[in-house]
Amino acid sequence: MTAPVDDDERGPTGDVANAWEESGTVFRVGVFLAVGFWILEAGIHAFFFYEGSFWEELVPRDTHEFWMRLLVCALLAALGMYAQSAVNRIRKTDRERLALQKKLEGKLTHLLSDYVHICPSCKNIRAEDGTWEPIETYIHEEPGIDLTHGICPECMARLYPRE
Repeated sequence: MTAPVDDDERGPTGDVANAWEESGTVFRVGVFLAVGFWILEAGIHAFFFYEGSFWEELVPRDTHEFWMRLLVCALLAALGMYAQSAVNRIRKTDRERLALQKKLEGKLTHLLSDYVHICPSCKNIRAEDGTWEPIETYIHEEPGIDLTHGICPECMARLYPRE
């Protein structure tokens, strides 16, 4: 049985392995830069300053040099972590924006579908398929709407005048 996975841990395809590959890219670049800096610094000391062989300079004997390299590498890795968190926030915000956009599109579609087109002359209603039908047929076919009879006051006065 696997533990439930939060949506923030899933990648665009929905699996956790892809999410790990996509989520740590910038951090791994920071670590790569840190290791590259360490090797470059060893090469500079070995080949330009002639302080020893490359392999000896890879792990320097001077403690100040060692801690300076370690500090710079840690800063580069921290920069990668910070950049990765920014990328993750941007991705999360983008996912939220897309979800909100879909929700708004659905509401707009629902709102626009609530309009009923009626002919001002014959009072026929345009159905969803584009055909025109009498208002009684349209209302009768709509779910949840039942027709009953009643007479408005104007028609009552016209049809059944008080004498």
